[in-house]
Amino acid sequence: MSLNMLIEFGDAFDYSAADFEEWCREVGFKRFEVIHLAGPSNAAIAYT
Repeated sequence: MSLNMLIEFGDAFDYSAADFEEWCREVGFKRFEVIHLAGPSNAAIAYT
């Protein structure tokens, strides 16, 4: 996926679920989850 992002957007990047969790904790979210969708897609959700 990183290669696709670089090809499509130049300096863009993708991130892992662990990155998402760390960022959520840093800003005060208490609960978060990653839901696996069809194909290579996921949805990341954070709750206060």
